[in-house]
Amino acid sequence: MSQIWEQHSDRRWFDPFCGSGALPFLLEPRQALLADANPYLICSYEWVRAGAKRTIDFEMNQARYYELRSEFNQRRRNFQSKGDRLWLGEALWLLNRSCHSGLWRTNGNGQFNVGFGFYKKLSNVDFAPYIEMVKQWDIRHSSFRKSWCLVKPEDFLFLDPPYSEKFVSYTQDRFPWSEQVELAKRAADHAGPVVICNSATWSIVDLYSTYGFEIFYLQSDQHIRQGLRKVVHEVFATRNIKVSCWGGGKFRSVPDSLAAIPRQLMVQL
Repeated sequence: MSQIWEQHSDRRWFDPFCGSGALPFLLEPRQALLADANPYLICSYEWVRAGAKRTIDFEMNQARYYELRSEFNQRRRNFQSKGDRLWLGEALWLLNRSCHSGLWRTNGNGQFNVGFGFYKKLSNVDFAPYIEMVKQWDIRHSSFRKSWCLVKPEDFLFLDPPYSEKFVSYTQDRFPWSEQVELAKRAADHAGPVVICNSATWSIVDLYSTYGFEIFYLQSDQHIRQGLRKVVHEVFATRNIKVSCWGGGKFRSVPDSLAAIPRQLMVQL
């Protein structure tokens, strides 16, 4: 991804599914618009922007974890004031660093319900290099549709939606197949460079191919639980990006795990 971004680093980075922001923190765009449907995640960005000051007394043990999780769920409905938002942002960061596999999951009532991760200690993170960077970015709590109204023709679009046929409900709002199709249509109409990541399924391959994306396949390790990982394949689809700028030609081969599945055109456009 860094090789692609080097060719477009003068553009604004646009990501309506920003999550933890791993790529923008790595690539350090000067301009960025990041959005996410999880309001508490945006509170965490605001906490970093405000200096990431630790105010919550926390130790890595099961009892304290469940105390903090309970308090988070009690206070999550009231985050209008700056103080409330900063507390929720810090609490979410602590819960994420200490819960099972760093997951975000809620029940039907919107309560965070991931169990304790049984780690020995809380890993230290130096936020200092990121505070000024985050201050320069436009970060919003928003659905991808609302944030899309702010797309500029010259933006670099990085789209990493909830993956098809896997987890589709990180928040109380789902991301059904109809929205996968809508996102692909919108992205295909964009004049600037676009990258979309998704699960390696024939339905996703057919969808993105239909809208003129170049299809590549990447392999990654997926963390299942402590000490256990599995290899997964993902689709890496691009538009308005030269393959030669990042050597994408070697990633065109369909992985064996996908080739073994009979191909059926499942997409209804």
